[in-house]
Amino acid sequence: MSIEQRRLLPGRNIEAYRYLFQDCFPETAGTSLETPEHYQWKYGSEGKQVPPFEFAAYEAGRILGYYAALPFAYRVDGKRVTACLVCDVMTHSQARGKGIFTAQGRFATDEMARNGIAFCTGYPIRSYVFPGHLKVGWRVAFPLPVYGNLLDLRPILARRHLGILGSMLQPLCSAWYQASRLTRPSFRDASCREVNPETFFSSGEFVSFYTAWARHSPSHLIRTADFYRWRLSAPQSSYVVTALFTKSHLAGVAITRNSILSGFPVTNILDLMLLPEYREAAGALHDALVRISRHSRTAGLVVMCTGSDAARWALLRNGYFKSKIEFKLILKWLSDDPAPPSFWDEAAWHLTWLDTDNL
Repeated sequence: MSIEQRRLLPGRNIEAYRYLFQDCFPETAGTSLETPEHYQWKYGSEGKQVPPFEFAAYEAGRILGYYAALPFAYRVDGKRVTACLVCDVMTHSQARGKGIFTAQGRFATDEMARNGIAFCTGYPIRSYVFPGHLKVGWRVAFPLPVYGNLLDLRPILARRHLGILGSMLQPLCSAWYQASRLTRPSFRDASCREVNPETFFSSGEFVSFYTAWARHSPSHLIRTADFYRWRLSAPQSSYVVTALFTKSHLAGVAITRNSILSGFPVTNILDLMLLPEYREAAGALHDALVRISRHSRTAGLVVMCTGSDAARWALLRNGYFKSKIEFKLILKWLSDDPAPPSFWDEAAWHLTWLDTDNL
């Protein structure tokens, strides 16, 4: 097999992309993920630190593999760098097991390194993709568990035609949530309100909050008004931004979006930021997110984060449990400079679904 590796012009490969996407992810048929609008949102230039990377593997003019990466600004150990989120790695179903995935990974990351990318991130959940990544220098950094707060059994049991049972068991969910709140601190001076992302993320109030928050988060995705404008404009998606205030001070921010997870309606916490001096007020923000879930009639709240952030946000004290769903953060350092000391330190990272192309 003679395979030709090519770097593609970004944002101009919708037909090749959809051809492989529909073969590799047939479960997305009929969703916004396979539309030209989603492709253009993802691989267009808007909201990116530099133009996205798209690569393809061809045999006799036929596309067999695709490998892409979205460049974003990160701060790692206090230094600003450009990193890439690797996504939409695809090999045609008739060409698997022939080394295309590994060859593309080597070609693509070498090309990104030549273009000044400091490191790459990935968030795989399927175990069969790990060998191909590890062969070309990726490392598994640490797990990213998914935590859940089950608030309503009815949407879950209704799919099994057990809606009446869900109604009967609903008091148990309420009792669990109320019991979990007994051990958390009081927060009399804390309040929450929904804010308009178009104006909120460009406000001086948020900029001051973010500057203070960043001092306590050594490694994180750099959040700007332009980034939020792009990230929260995914086609056929709707987001709610909730701000936490203690007295008149902005103390925390959460972004949520409703979706279907494992066939059930849930409210996803896309991101959560909390100033450490106001952690005792976290319960007010969690209560606001519970109200969003209940208003949306979803089964509950879910969030992907590090174990360290789960502790900082007091998830267990606010009704969450650690689920069996677990992503892995994989990293590949590309820069000629040595990786900073905190690069492999889980406690130094703030990572959520906002860092990914999911949701």
